[in-house]
Amino acid sequence: MDARALMTTAVVSITPDAGLNDAASLMVTHGVNALPVLATDGSVVGVVGIKDVLRSPIPSAHGTFLNRYQRLDDRARTLRTVGVDQVMARQAVTVGPDASAADVAATMVNHGIHPLLAVEDGQLLGVNGRADVVRLMLGVLDGDSNLRGEEEQE
Repeated sequence: MDARALMTTAVVSITPDAGLNDAASLMVTHGVNALPVLATDGSVVGVVGIKDVLRSPIPSAHGTFLNRYQRLDDRARTLRTVGVDQVMARQAVTVGPDASAADVAATMVNHGIHPLLAVEDGQLLGVNGRADVVRLMLGVLDGDSNLRGEEEQE
């Protein structure tokens, strides 16, 4: 089985010019931990995650960003002033649609990322989540010979 067969294609994404509050709202509404950040041409320019919301920076008087807060409401107010482009990971770790399920799982574990974007020619095709890989593993345990045979061949 490959990344294309595992991935979810109904992907919620955001643009780099959106506010972090918009990204947080989308993640909570759709129950996802991260969003692909897409340019207007559909190319992947980064990833923003729920952890970026939790550590949203505040601008200092000198134009640098600080991450120290005394109160949760101080942190919450920054969500409207920080842009996705200020906190997103610009080097999105991706796989091609033909990557094996084993490679998808290994990439997630080795890079400590979730979800893993499936990209072809710079365009987002879908996302592979940890649950997608675990679902496959459970299918193997349940004796789905189609799944077991494909994974044993890799």
